[in-house]
Amino acid sequence: MSFMQLRRMPLEVPGHERQSPASDDSVPRLRLVYVAGSIIPSRAANSIHIMKMCAALGHNGHDVTLVIPDRPERTQSVSDVFGYYGTDPVFRIVALPWLRIPGRSLPFAWLAARLAESLRPDFVYGRTIQACYFSVLRGIPTIFESHVPLAEYDRVGAWMFTRMIPHAELRRVVVTSDALRRHYEQEYPALVGRLRTAPDAADEVPEAAPHERAQHDGTDALKVGYVGHLYRGRGVELIAELARRCSWAEFHVIGGMQRDIEEWRRRCAAITNLVFHGFCPPAQVQAHMARLDVMLAPYQRRVAIYGNSGDTSRWMSPLKIFEYMAARKPMIASDMPVLREVLDDSNAILVDPEDVDAWQNALTSLRDSERCEQLGTKAHQDFVAYYTWRARADRVLE
Repeated sequence: MSFMQLRRMPLEVPGHERQSPASDDSVPRLRLVYVAGSIIPSRAANSIHIMKMCAALGHNGHDVTLVIPDRPERTQSVSDVFGYYGTDPVFRIVALPWLRIPGRSLPFAWLAARLAESLRPDFVYGRTIQACYFSVLRGIPTIFESHVPLAEYDRVGAWMFTRMIPHAELRRVVVTSDALRRHYEQEYPALVGRLRTAPDAADEVPEAAPHERAQHDGTDALKVGYVGHLYRGRGVELIAELARRCSWAEFHVIGGMQRDIEEWRRRCAAITNLVFHGFCPPAQVQAHMARLDVMLAPYQRRVAIYGNSGDTSRWMSPLKIFEYMAARKPMIASDMPVLREVLDDSNAILVDPEDVDAWQNALTSLRDSERCEQLGTKAHQDFVAYYTWRARADRVLE
């Protein structure tokens, strides 16, 4: 197959000219090929992460090409992929064929590495271990980013990974939590010195965005929100119980896959102060949060990932936490070791995930607007200092 036959997603945003990346003479401009096996566009959090990282790398002055599979599951109704994710078009997107054969991720990975070689990048940055493996074999300097232990989710990928480690072309492995970094150091001692922790991040919220307590309808109800999927372990049962107990508050749940949304609407039909708004495009999430007073991150002891499977509770770095911090919102979150890598008692209220009484007491304490302001302000200060996408993009390459 020649590269002239490779299918390309539209690069120009209708009604907009492509923007040039911001330039900083102090930072070397790199040519990067970012390879991901994700479905883009889709409702998956990993697709948000990928688009935001590519935009951040582009804004930091690098030349970025995102290579993804042309998967049939992608959201067909989206004509403007950049607008859907709220990202500037400062990088290119190339979609390669997704063959309808067993093991189709391997042909895609091979094609992606071959395309990357033709583009002569300074680095391949990969969220798919197969593409990174083929990239390393072709002698291309490669950075692999992992959000879970490979051995627990992908046996073939774990086999490839062990064979990549001795190669000097595997320059770095980026992980999203120190807990995951320690796991990799223990399992693969040869990686010590090549691991870099970079928690997830969020976009900065424009100064004009409202961040006061949002009492738009003239009531005294505290508006409590949750943004994210409704998979097992995300704490939706806890939110429903809080809504039953706290009639003085309104609860707003934003996000989810359609089947999960319909199921939870049915289960909670009798709870009149709990609203499941359904999914909204990533670009619109901050506008919804601006109308809320308090945000929840009620993760349980086991947390499912995309597809309602697996358990990421020991390693996770949830996007929603950083989005809450960026929006200057006071947050109640589950007190879990991995979340304490980012949160503490100064920027959030941390509560035992299984103690509903403690969650109710924490929420009651946030009826105090001064307490809300203190937590939201400190969370935002920490976000600006450490957790913007552009800061993350610098960190993974520095």
